[in-house]
Amino acid sequence: MNERSLLTEDYKTLMRARMRFNISVALFALAFALLLPLLAFYTDVLTIQVFGAISLGWLFFFGQFVLTWLICFLYIRKARGFDSMAEAIRNRSEHL
Repeated sequence: MNERSLLTEDYKTLMRARMRFNISVALFALAFALLLPLLAFYTDVLTIQVFGAISLGWLFFFGQFVLTWLICFLYIRKARGFDSMAEAIRNRSEHL
């Protein structure tokens, strides 16, 4: 196997890792977002009072904002790793 094919394999590995992360996070976020209307229309779970006038529905609703921020921070951390992998691939390709 020559150096160019190794670079191609490294690039494919990087792209697979990125796609695996992006698709899994997107599917989780979509499922979490679609769960709110499903629970609201077909069950009474979200009407359970947690404290005062705050119900599980409100907690779930604001949890979506928290999830959005968590996904952003998680993506930033993962992107740094992806960037370093891409930089290593680029540096090796420049030395060919």
